[in-house]
Amino acid sequence: MSGVFITFEGIDQAGKSTQIEKLVKRLKKEYPDREIVQSFEPGATELGAKLRNIILHEDAISAHAELLLYLADRAENVNKVLVPALSRGCIVISDRYIDSTVAYQCSGRVLDRSTVLTMTNFATSGLLPDLTILLDITVEESKKRLLGLNADRLEQENNEFFEQVRSGYLKIAHDEKRVHVFDAMADIDKLSEDIYEVVSSVMV
Repeated sequence: MSGVFITFEGIDQAGKSTQIEKLVKRLKKEYPDREIVQSFEPGATELGAKLRNIILHEDAISAHAELLLYLADRAENVNKVLVPALSRGCIVISDRYIDSTVAYQCSGRVLDRSTVLTMTNFATSGLLPDLTILLDITVEESKKRLLGLNADRLEQENNEFFEQVRSGYLKIAHDEKRVHVFDAMADIDKLSEDIYEVVSSVMV
């Protein structure tokens, strides 16, 4: 039995956590004999938790250093969590993965795309998702949902930055067949049904 690797992407407050929770609940019901492993970036490993604190809460991190911190977190996650789980035939669901780096670091931070892709491929040993769910939301709505929350360093970036990130995500979706875009403003339950329909198509 082969493992299945599904990732969720989108700018902040797009509803990834809610839809992941709903998907996991549905998968447990439909596939009771399959082990489901949830992961996230950054911070899914012991090392990752330390890196997450630096990435999200340290001030004035340069764009290049930020990239390297994310890739270190990802390399550890791939080796300690993702590959072992997929090797066991698990259904693996991750909140963020490689597309976050392309959207945030290439489009948002304007780092060289070719260089970032080469480094990302090295960090992941070429591991790609079978399916990526991109929850698309406007920057205005994202900022609205952040009001009253304790925003981290990245969440405090300006609207222009997030417009670039959103555009970066939509470009990825245009270029990559594995990426399916969903309107994150849609009814939550209807959205979860639509997501499950796509997920079911890659289940093996």
